[in-house]
Amino acid sequence: MTVDAGLIRPSVGGIGARPFFFLSSFVMQPTGLETHGPLGTFWVAAGLISFYIALIWINSLLPLLINALFTIPVTWLQDYMNDRKAAKAAGK
Repeated sequence: MTVDAGLIRPSVGGIGARPFFFLSSFVMQPTGLETHGPLGTFWVAAGLISFYIALIWINSLLPLLINALFTIPVTWLQDYMNDRKAAKAAGK
């Protein structure tokens, strides 16, 4: 294999040299990785900290709201059952 301007082309030559050139072409090619320095690191850190604070906040408030969704209808059901019992006792 030969490497021309970052392109890999199979060579007509021997088979023994192909694996080395194939693997080395991936290692030696530029990856296009962007680095943003320390400011970018702090920006990402601030974003992750904000995300986890919001996640903890939501997870701590959500049970309070969900609890009300189940508790209020249960009290309506209990009131209905108690009213039926009172009406049945008054009818006897």
